[in-house]
Amino acid sequence: MITWPAVIKYDGDNELGYVASQLEWETDPDFSEFRYSEADQLIDSVGVIYSLEEGSDGVASPKNTGNKISLDDITLMLREHASALENCCVSKLGFYSIAEAVGTAGDLK
Repeated sequence: MITWPAVIKYDGDNELGYVASQLEWETDPDFSEFRYSEADQLIDSVGVIYSLEEGSDGVASPKNTGNKISLDDITLMLREHASALENCCVSKLGFYSIAEAVGTAGDLK
């Protein structure tokens, strides 16, 4: 079960997608109907990593990989995301938890 919010890490891209809730995942075609690559991942607020597989109905279905991301890795991911968005002082960006890091992704624009 996904713990929302979550981020989508697109393979080969430093920008992240931010998904606030299950409802947003199910109703926003930019997320649920997007054609993901095999290396794209959804990472939830407790760090669980999901692969994104396309179902027969054309809707993406997150599948738990059994892996978790570390706080250091999600922090690096958020720094790269902030840098891609041309935010300054990204090296000072730090978090106390994975949930805080994922939640911050929604604030970065």
